[in-house]
Amino acid sequence: MPSFYIELPAPLSRHNNNTSRSARPSLAETSIKSSSKPKNVADVQNIKPSPETNNNGIKRKRSTSDLAGSGALNVKKPRDSTRGKSGDKPAPRPSKSTQSGHAVTQPKWTPISTAVSYDEIMERMHLREFLARFQPLTKFAQAHLDTLSRLSVPAYRYLPRATLKAVLIVLLDLVGADGSSTLRRECQATIKYVRAAKGNLDIIWDALAELRHTSYPELPDPRSPPNDDYDSEPSNDEEEPTGRVTRQTSKQARLSQPSLPPNDDSLGFELVCGAQFLPILVFLVEIALQTPSVRSDIDVAMRTLAIAAHKAHVAKVAEEKERWAKQRLQFSSSLSGLEETKSQEKAAKGGKAPRGDPATLSKIKDLKSKKKIAESKHQRTLRALTVSFNMELRTYSSRSTFLGSDHLGRQFFILASPPRPSHIEARWDNWSTFVACWGKKETGLKPAWYGFDDPCELRNLATALGEAKCSGPMPTNKIDILVKSLLQFAEFLEDRSE
Repeated sequence: MPSFYIELPAPLSRHNNNTSRSARPSLAETSIKSSSKPKNVADVQNIKPSPETNNNGIKRKRSTSDLAGSGALNVKKPRDSTRGKSGDKPAPRPSKSTQSGHAVTQPKWTPISTAVSYDEIMERMHLREFLARFQPLTKFAQAHLDTLSRLSVPAYRYLPRATLKAVLIVLLDLVGADGSSTLRRECQATIKYVRAAKGNLDIIWDALAELRHTSYPELPDPRSPPNDDYDSEPSNDEEEPTGRVTRQTSKQARLSQPSLPPNDDSLGFELVCGAQFLPILVFLVEIALQTPSVRSDIDVAMRTLAIAAHKAHVAKVAEEKERWAKQRLQFSSSLSGLEETKSQEKAAKGGKAPRGDPATLSKIKDLKSKKKIAESKHQRTLRALTVSFNMELRTYSSRSTFLGSDHLGRQFFILASPPRPSHIEARWDNWSTFVACWGKKETGLKPAWYGFDDPCELRNLATALGEAKCSGPMPTNKIDILVKSLLQFAEFLEDRSE
C-alpha cells in the first residue's frame, strides 16, 4: 500500500502574505506548532472550523505565556519594542538631569536644631566676624573666638562672662582710640570697671549705663532674660587667690580696688547671662566701624597682611615646584637608564625577546607608577596651598560672610578663620566648620537653618545649584560665584582632613 507524505504548510504571516516560504522547522518545533495550532490542520482538510475551534485558536495564540507560566515551557517573554510609542501609555517626562545626560546627585540637607531666631543669629554672626577679621590687630584670643562661633546654642550657653569681658575690652578700646580726650577717658574708665567687675553682670551694666549717660545716649538696654529653662551660668573668670586674710591685707585690697560705677536701677528685670548684652556689643561694633581713622588704620593693616600672605604663598608655591622639578629629573634619569638597559637586552638576544627582559620591564612599570603617584601628590600640594591662601584672604577681606543666594532665595554663609580639625562633642555647634544655609529646603516648607560639612555633599550642592541656575531670577554670574565658593570650601575641608 503506497504511503503518502503530507507536508503541513508554514503558518501564514500577515506581514509578507505568505509570499516567501520560511525555513523548514525542526521536528520538535513542528510537533509543538502542529499541536498548538489546530486551525491550520482544519484549513488543510478544507473543514470549516466550528466556533469552539476559533475560540481554541484564540487561546492557542496566547498559549505561549500560559505554558511558560505553568512550567511547561521555559520561554522568555520578548521585550516590547513599541513600548512608549504612540497608541500606548505615554512615557513619563524625563527630568532635567536625564535630559542633560547624567543624573545629578542631590545633596543631603542636614537641619540645624536651634530655637534662636534668624535675627539674633545674624547679630551673633556680625559680632563674631568683626572680631575674627580684626583679630590680628586686636589680639583677641582664639579660645573666645571659638566660643563666639557657637551661633545656634541657647542664650545661657552663648556668651560666658569671661568672653563677654574680653569682647567689651576690645570694643571699648577701639571706640575710644579715635575719639576726643573726654571719650577716651570715659572708655578707659569703663574698661577699668569691666575688669574690676570679675564677671558680675550688674556691675558691668552699671559701667555701660554710665558710658551711655556721658557719651552715647543711644546705647541700648540689655535684653530680657531668656524664657527657656537654664542652669545658673558659671563664671569663667579668674578667681582671686585664696590665702590667709588679715586686717592689713584686707585694707590694702580695699585701697587698691577701683571705685565702682554708680548703681543703675533703670532695668526692670534681672541680668542672668552674657547673651543679654548682645545688642550693646553690636552697637559698639557699628560705632567702631564708623570711626574714620580706626577704619583707615584697619584697612591699611589688612592690606599689609594680605600682601604679606601673598608673598608667603608665592614662596611656598615656588619651593614646591622646585622640589618637584628635582624629583621629576630623578625619575626621568632612572627611566632613561632602564630604557637603555631594555634596548641592550633586546639586541643581545637577537630579537628573540622583542619587549626586553621581564625583570627590566617590571622595574620600568614600577618606576612609572611611582612617578605618577608623586606627580598627583605634587598637584594636591599646589591645590592645598592655593585653597589655604584663598581662605586666608577671606580673613583680610571685607566683613561680609554672605556667599550669595540661589534661585530659590536661600542664603549661604561661611565664617572666617575656620579652626583646625578637632573633636567637637556637638557637631553643628561650631559654625566655622561648615557652610550654613538659611531658607526653604523645598517649596512649601518653612525656612530653617541647614549645614553642609562634607566635601562630597558640598560638591553635590554646587552641582545641583549649577544645574538649576537657569530656572530662577538670580543672574547666572552670581550663581557661578556661589558655586565657586562652595567648591573652594570643599577643597579646604578635604585638604585639612588629610
